[in-house]
Order: sequence, then structure tokens, then C-alpha cells
Amino acid sequence: VLAAGGGYLLLEHIAASAPADGYWCTLAGQLARLHGIAQPGFGFVQDNYCGRSQQPNPPMSDGYRFFAECRLLLQAERAARQGRLQAWHLRAVESICARLEQLVPPQDPALLHGDLWSGNHFAAADGQPVVVDPACYWGWPEADLAMMVLFGRPPAAFFARYLEHRPLPAGWQQRFELYNLYHLMNHLNLFGDSYRAGVEDVLRRFG
Repeated sequence: VLAAGGGYLLLEHIAASAPADGYWCTLAGQLARLHGIAQPGFGFVQDNYCGRSQQPNPPMSDGYRFFAECRLLLQAERAARQGRLQAWHLRAVESICARLEQLVPPQDPALLHGDLWSGNHFAAADGQPVVVDPACYWGWPEADLAMMVLFGRPPAAFFARYLEHRPLPAGWQQRFELYNLYHLMNHLNLFGDSYRAGVEDVLRRFG
């Protein structure tokens, strides 16, 4: 950030180029280091946005409660108010929230990018990775990895290098859909009913 004020934000321009050799392995190492930054709890120092959606980040010691109340239930209730989800959808989300401790292994809070889809990382002029447009909070590291497969998928080498730095509990890939339920419902709220089928697929699997 170069400057900011009422109604404007001036950012450094980062020119894009072709990725250098080892781009994905470098990005994996960088993300693992980010996730290695110890945090006091879940939430963040302030609320922010994921896309155009307000993202509340109240400090909490319980990651299950944080993900349930400030991520899943929040988006589900927004969608219901807009008529995009029905009563059975809400019951399924509530069922998932009640069983999060059985579905997700304990994870220490880490500093997350928060919106790390394929459009929010790219190669700068030197071919090395940069990330942009964060929706930072302190949360479960697996949630950042999950977002990376929602609209495209990194090569296997990315995950292999990440695991070299930060081993994950068994079943981590099977939990990706659960974490991405938050983003799918956010997209349902932002962009419309074309995302309902994706939400329903996750609800039928986990709810």
C-alpha cells in the first residue's frame, strides 16, 4: 500500500510474467511459512471483506465455533434471507456445524490469505509468485489449501512441497469441500443461483 484515504487506495503495480521454473514449489514453501506464523487465537484484528461480502473476524479461542458462526452459518443465513437457500439447506448447515469436531481434526490457528483462488496468485516480473487481494484472518491452514482447488488445482508438486514443510492430518484432501462450503455460499450470495448446486452437493455429502 502506497497511500490510502477516504474513498481511495493506491497500490504498488505488480507486472505479471511467465512463471519461473519451480514456481509452484516456491509458492508452496511461502504458504507453509505463512501458515507457520503462530497466532493467539482465531479471528483477526479487525473485520474485513471476502470479495464484496463483509467477513466478521471476532477473536475466539475455539476454531470450531469460529468456523461455524462466522463462516458457515453467516453465509447460510444471508442466503436464506435472499431466498437462495431453503429450510432444509439451513438444517444441513446446522448439522455440519454441530459435528465439526468430528469432521475436522484440531488445528492451531494460522495467518491465512483467506481468498487464495487461482486468480489471486501469479508470477511477477521475475517469474516468482506473489499473492494479491487477501481476506486475511487467523484460521485453519487447510482452509487456504482448499480454496486453491475450488477454481482450478495446483499440480501435485505443490502439495508435496507444502507437506515437506507442514505435514497435515490424514484425510486433508477429503475435507477441502467442507472448507469450500463457505466460499460456495459466498459466491451464491454474490453471484446468484448457479452456485446452488455446488452448495447442495457439499450439504448432501457432509450434512
